[in-house]
Amino acid sequence: TGNLGMSVGFAASALGMRSTVHMSKEAKTWKKTMLKDHGVDVVEHEGLYGEAVAKGRDAANSNAFCHFVDDESSTDLFLGYSAAGREMKEQLREKNIPVDSEHPLIVYLPCGVGGAPAGICWGLKHSFGPNVYVFFVEPTHAPCVCLGLF
Repeated sequence: TGNLGMSVGFAASALGMRSTVHMSKEAKTWKKTMLKDHGVDVVEHEGLYGEAVAKGRDAANSNAFCHFVDDESSTDLFLGYSAAGREMKEQLREKNIPVDSEHPLIVYLPCGVGGAPAGICWGLKHSFGPNVYVFFVEPTHAPCVCLGLF
């Protein structure tokens, strides 16, 4: 859908860095336009999201000065998402909201391909232990995470 590409592209642009975002031709036109308007090189690929990721990864692997980030296998990105658990713990502590066995934290996370919710879930579990319950929610017509579990 281009959400991660937008985040990486805008961050790189704000830091004065060059970036290239590989996207499916099916990604929203307005997202591609915004990226280009911020100086991001957008490479469009025929086919599905996974094919764009694979081609982007191949292109990055051919450049020693490139750092590739994707939702499916980027440890850096996963750990970045996990910071949400620590941040939530600090915010709840500031507001004196307890999270314990008598006051569990229930979290519903929307899923796309699962990278963000997985990292957030990991961070929450490390911050709150058994006192947090995380539920992934995804569209019935695009059950990527559900299908990935089988």
